[in-house]
Amino acid sequence: MVSGDVCFGQRRLVGFSSDREVSVIDLEDGASGSLRDAVALLQQFRQVHGQSVGGNSLYHNDMKRTFVDWQEVELVMLDMDGTVLDLAFDNFFWSELLPQRYAERNHVDRAAAWAYLEPIFAAERGQLSWYCLDFWSAITGLDLVALKTEIRERIAPLPGSIDFLEAVRSSGRQLWLVTNAHPDSWRLKMTYTGLHRHFNRTVCAHDYGAPKEQAQFWQRLANRYPFDPRRVLFVDDSISVLSAARSHGLAQVIGVECPDSSLPARRLTDFPSISGLEALLPLGRFD
Repeated sequence: MVSGDVCFGQRRLVGFSSDREVSVIDLEDGASGSLRDAVALLQQFRQVHGQSVGGNSLYHNDMKRTFVDWQEVELVMLDMDGTVLDLAFDNFFWSELLPQRYAERNHVDRAAAWAYLEPIFAAERGQLSWYCLDFWSAITGLDLVALKTEIRERIAPLPGSIDFLEAVRSSGRQLWLVTNAHPDSWRLKMTYTGLHRHFNRTVCAHDYGAPKEQAQFWQRLANRYPFDPRRVLFVDDSISVLSAARSHGLAQVIGVECPDSSLPARRLTDFPSISGLEALLPLGRFD
């Protein structure tokens, strides 16, 4: 299937993707701003690939915008950390605060704390235990809920998140928060930010016995709350989670390039991607 779209104005490069390759048409080569010439370019692309042009994927040269076919979306599923909320909080907690407090508690230096914690991090990553505060409290002897509460002022939405949440709810679509976070963690964050009021449902992986990275999670979620995967837009910052969602058949799966506002954006090659949720605005009403 070939997908494409046309945008006029300041941006001139339009990308069209097929199963075989991605092509870029420079609208400067034609009469930019002319609908007739743009259609001719679309037809050129179709003739080259022998397929019809349709769908909803468009990548500009700055890789900052991904187009969604909103007419096909009745349910929006959003990850929490790194999609709605700034991952800077979690990165600080796990890479700075937790090793520091573990070192202090055990009267060792930071290097020794990392030497103990890092192999466990590596072994548990991608498992439900990786996200479980009870597990890490047992491992470290620290009260992780109390530690997170101590630095709650660092919890913040990513730029544009609130505008996007309000737009989705105003459009009449269902909006679900779908997170791997431990219940004590997501409740703390949603209560502190007040963002819980935007969501029709919060889906916590701990209630399903599997993280979003695993097929069992998606199967169990669909069994408990049936939904049409063809009518879902799902946004997450984790490549492994995006892969699992796509494998389950979710029609529109989008990655986040800048989950941590304190770090440079990364380039995602296997999925359509956005800098942040604001890039998906505007969206039309859902009837």
